[in-house]
Amino acid sequence: MMSLGTMLSMREDAARKARRNHIKPAYWLRSKGALNKVVPFIGDYRPEDFELVEPETLAIPESVRPWVVTDPICSPPYLEVDISGWGSPEEPVLTSQEFLALAAANPDIGWALVEVGQFQGVVGAFRLLKG
Repeated sequence: MMSLGTMLSMREDAARKARRNHIKPAYWLRSKGALNKVVPFIGDYRPEDFELVEPETLAIPESVRPWVVTDPICSPPYLEVDISGWGSPEEPVLTSQEFLALAAANPDIGWALVEVGQFQGVVGAFRLLKG
């Protein structure tokens, strides 16, 4: 198990690296059927041209349990996702397959990790601001 101190330190390090390298949320590419890159870990960093999206405003495909999106166990406006690959639908977080389906159903949304633990990640849904 990771300690809270370790998780906070990892989040701070991720935010510094994301700010320094101008990391942006990753988008789903329907043509390739996969995220265009690994979902970036940005910690508390918020890219200037993006806004966080409330989970209940997302399109939720039938293959995703709606309550996991509309009533997440983590603090809004974030979602918790199993990142171990061992998660099951009995757990109160999105499975990796549910997350991929949710990302595919929301092609105008970018995704980024804001916190990670040993088995779960907390993700934010980001929309590019129109300038």
